[in-house]
Amino acid sequence: MSDADGGEVRWHDVRLVAGREVGEKLRSRAFLLSTLLFLALVAASIALPALLYDDGPTEYDVAAVGPAVVALAQALPPDLVDVTVTEVPDRAAAERLLRDEEVEAALELGPDGPVLTALQEVPGTLRDALADTLQAGALQSALERAGVPAVDRERLLAPPDVPTRLLEASELDPAAVPLLSVAFVLLFFFVVFQFGQSIAQGVVQEKESRIVELLVSAVPVRTLLYGKVLGNGGLALTQIVLLVLVGMAGALATGERELLSLLLRNAGWFVLFFALGFALLSCLWAAAGAMASRSEDLQATTAPLQVLLIAPFFAAVYVTSDPARVVLSYVPLTAPLVMPARLLEDDAALWEGALSALLVLATAVVAVRVGERLYRASLLRTRGRTSLADAWSGRAGGGS
Repeated sequence: MSDADGGEVRWHDVRLVAGREVGEKLRSRAFLLSTLLFLALVAASIALPALLYDDGPTEYDVAAVGPAVVALAQALPPDLVDVTVTEVPDRAAAERLLRDEEVEAALELGPDGPVLTALQEVPGTLRDALADTLQAGALQSALERAGVPAVDRERLLAPPDVPTRLLEASELDPAAVPLLSVAFVLLFFFVVFQFGQSIAQGVVQEKESRIVELLVSAVPVRTLLYGKVLGNGGLALTQIVLLVLVGMAGALATGERELLSLLLRNAGWFVLFFALGFALLSCLWAAAGAMASRSEDLQATTAPLQVLLIAPFFAAVYVTSDPARVVLSYVPLTAPLVMPARLLEDDAALWEGALSALLVLATAVVAVRVGERLYRASLLRTRGRTSLADAWSGRAGGGS
């Protein structure tokens, strides 16, 4: 392959440039800390579903006015509510605890029976449990008055054992899949943003220090660009693979076999779409760095790329309607975020994932060519920020 400036792309030199990029990153404390942060995020995405999904009884602190009401509160069904009862002497004391938010509800006996009081909204689960208890108590009294023996009363009042069956039994927590989808979207955004900014910052620092002039005298510009992008891309991809492995290890350690199976089935798609998404944007980040002549210019030259990254991120998180989501999974900028989530949720067939990946790949090839052209035209220009029009037309020139 020949460079547009007349030099051949020497893959040995590409590897040297890539190795230089990798070495600089591995010596960076910020890079290592961010990697640990991402690892913690993935571990949390595995642990949170188990913490958030709880089908046990709801816990309430209840103020009960008088011993009789204490006994009633303690008789509430333990499979529905877990009640901590605080006995108080009168209604005023119960209301003080409510206003101080030390209890969620107060229970007292009114003229027509028990009264449940709350500060702003009566807890529905607690109200239902109280209704069940009162109904059972009324039936108990009626059966006693009718002379039904105690053994028969217990049998009649015991809740029936309702047989149940599942068509598709699953031990996977319902919260796991959406949380994993959001975790991947967040990881894609932050990793691409981190490495993209790093590429742009590295290019402009080389321009400011004039090291770039030595580099382009030793290797062709395209070789320099490919090495820089491949080095950072390799590190980013390694980071993503490591994060996926940590997720699998977490699922294995917590005994979440179905979650582990889900990750195994979809890990390849995550990694593939990340690689394609990074390839689509990486050369453009390098071009944005080349169009700046100093670090202060980066905010302006990278602003369009930040929009190209932030807009798909919000679309992937907030667009939930099926028709719009399906469309976004084929749009090259949003597909790396949306299509893996659809595949994870079993909302897309394998051929849809392959078609989406091909569309992103074709767009990435075009983006690499565009980024290379802008990079080559702007790299040696050090007299102020290069406009997009000048870089595209080749009028950027060079020199100091």
